Amino acid sequence: MEDNKELTSSNEQSKDDVSKAASRDERIAKITAETTEWLKSDPAIQAYFSNFSASSIDTFIVRYAHIKSIYSEYGSLFQEMMDVRESAYLEQAEECLREIQYKKLFDLYCQWNAEQIVLEGVTICWEFYAFADDILNCKILTPIQQDELDLYLAYMNSHHYEYNSYFSWMDVCDIRSDSEDVDQLPSWFLYHNQYTGAGSNLLLPKIREEKEDFYRELNSKEKSVEIEAKYASGELQRHVPDERPHLWGFDYNDVMNFMKRFETPDNIRLYDGYYYYGRAHNADVVDDDNDYINQQVQDILHAMDSLKGIVIPIEANADWRKGLITAWHKFEKEQTIACLPFAYDSYLFRLANKIQFPAGDRDMEGLFDNIKKQILRGRVLNGEPEDFNF
Repeated sequence: MEDNKELTSSNEQSKDDVSKAASRDERIAKITAETTEWLKSDPAIQAYFSNFSASSIDTFIVRYAHIKSIYSEYGSLFQEMMDVRESAYLEQAEECLREIQYKKLFDLYCQWNAEQIVLEGVTICWEFYAFADDILNCKILTPIQQDELDLYLAYMNSHHYEYNSYFSWMDVCDIRSDSEDVDQLPSWFLYHNQYTGAGSNLLLPKIREEKEDFYRELNSKEKSVEIEAKYASGELQRHVPDERPHLWGFDYNDVMNFMKRFETPDNIRLYDGYYYYGRAHNADVVDDDNDYINQQVQDILHAMDSLKGIVIPIEANADWRKGLITAWHKFEKEQTIACLPFAYDSYLFRLANKIQFPAGDRDMEGLFDNIKKQILRGRVLNGEPEDFNF
């Protein structure tokens, strides 16, 4: 009976967690949309943007809208850091689940690219970018099993573990055994290969990718001839480089200069908490530059100051700063490991109740349609049928 009570309580808690997550996702999406509209329509902001290169503005708008949605939703958390276990480290635990699926997607991609398997609904290589962008909703992957989670936990408890806050599909999809940057694969990928034998996928050729590139190159050459003719006739004018400075959404000073002109003091304060927390959370112990290490120490101390009642033991180190950074990494890993079972329970609950995970924020359909047209045109130029049966 006691077990049933605990199970019921756990299920109720899972439902509550998912409901809270859904509400949170809706608020974040609303703030993102409203901020994007504000940045695109406010005359004063448009005048400010005119001082920077046009090519950087769209990226800044996307990045800033995301930043504002995060510091608006989690602002008090980033400042006070009172509920680390249930928020920041739970989110990092969810990232661990994504990383498990990224590795499975990578292995499938290698096999599909080598034409060893056929995946229903998959036509071109680029569609894997959409799968990676929305990895937990990816239909071509099997759900995470307990043995996969156990292997990931073993990885986290090993000396191979590395914290990853961002995964770029483009950074890894082209890596194979003969690549110069094979050691740039995520640590989890290398660990998984060692214990499962999946490293054999790195030996597979990129057959499909090479075919697509061949057809797209034929299309590109045709377009180049057409464009040069239009330049020669005066129908088109050659592009003049924009010499104005870029406006970077990842740069603290660029964001802060913008906020001082257009945001409230409260939002500036929330962003500061978000920024300094994020820096401490991503501290990198391998950089020996003194200024950078000192900055890491300051960021960590700033974060620790808000962790009321938390004691983090520091192991002996010839450089106490590196000892502190190492201890901070260890603390963060322990917190993430503790949250992983909760994240996995929430994951299973969503699957069982057919509740979608928050989707990726990039619409790639237009890009895919354009690439498909390029391939089909290349097929025609090569005297082949206008289809994807190649």
